[in-house]
Amino acid sequence: MKKIFYIIIYFLLILLPCIAPGQSGNITNFLPLQTGNLWVYHCSTSGLWCGGCSGKTKIMVISSNTINGKTYYHAQTTSVTISGSCTGCGTGILRTSFDNIRIDSISGNVLVYNSTSGCPYSPNEIMQDSLKARLRDSINMNCTPSNFMLSYVCTDTNSIILFGATRENRHYGYFGTEAAGGRNYVKGIGIDTVITYTLEGGGGSTCTRRMELLGCVINGVVYGDTSMLVGIETVSSEIPDNYSLSQNYPNPFNPNTVIKFSIPVSVGDAYMRPVQLKIYDILGKEVATLVNQQMQPGSYSVDWDGTNYPSGVYFYRLEAGDYTLTRKMILIK
Repeated sequence: MKKIFYIIIYFLLILLPCIAPGQSGNITNFLPLQTGNLWVYHCSTSGLWCGGCSGKTKIMVISSNTINGKTYYHAQTTSVTISGSCTGCGTGILRTSFDNIRIDSISGNVLVYNSTSGCPYSPNEIMQDSLKARLRDSINMNCTPSNFMLSYVCTDTNSIILFGATRENRHYGYFGTEAAGGRNYVKGIGIDTVITYTLEGGGGSTCTRRMELLGCVINGVVYGDTSMLVGIETVSSEIPDNYSLSQNYPNPFNPNTVIKFSIPVSVGDAYMRPVQLKIYDILGKEVATLVNQQMQPGSYSVDWDGTNYPSGVYFYRLEAGDYTLTRKMILIK
């Protein structure tokens, strides 16, 4: 009996170091899919095939639904262009879609629902990643390998520093005859980096796409810069003495209006915290975030486009340091 006990202990000592790195805590935390969570990325493209541009992309989990007894999360993607003109800036966070997605808590597989296709072991689902993969494990992403993607491997499980904290990390890279790239998952945050390189057609045209996480909202906690604003303008280089939030102009408006605000210097460390400027409807529901980032002291103006919103009364609120002020505006169409 004692001999059997020592044999069991021997195998546990050998196997546990191999298993543990890929199974730390709740594996679903590497991609938190709760409704309301969102991620904002800086996206850019370069190459003869897709041109060159940069922009921002927001991915927000807006609902969930149950199909065949499994819960999938529905995401909404919004993109804005900062500069250039190109194809595909803000696409490709996953290889197929970031919509109708779930993580299997047992296998650790990231799965996307597909009504017409699927993996043999999981009908109507396409596998994207396996979050329980150990270092150097190969993964048959999209169910089967192809000459387009010769190998797909877990290449890094070291921790990284993100948003001021050390966090567990999983990096997956692939290399094929016509493509290469990879993406990074960070525990408690989600996907923070995606890079793809594609050779298009027989003419040797290439396309490189990058998506880098700027900020996110996870279970109500804000990390980094989650604003989608591209055109924030500095009104004056003079540092104001006090906080201020001006009445929007014009008001009433259709469909654009300008909101001005000021951040003073004499606020201790408060100005180093994120400045937030948000829009709420008459029921108090948040409908837009115009600013959510650290800002230096100064006076700024922000444009809000109400094209996609119904007529009615809206409120905009500035939160900066210990200062909070809310004003009313009216959209008339």
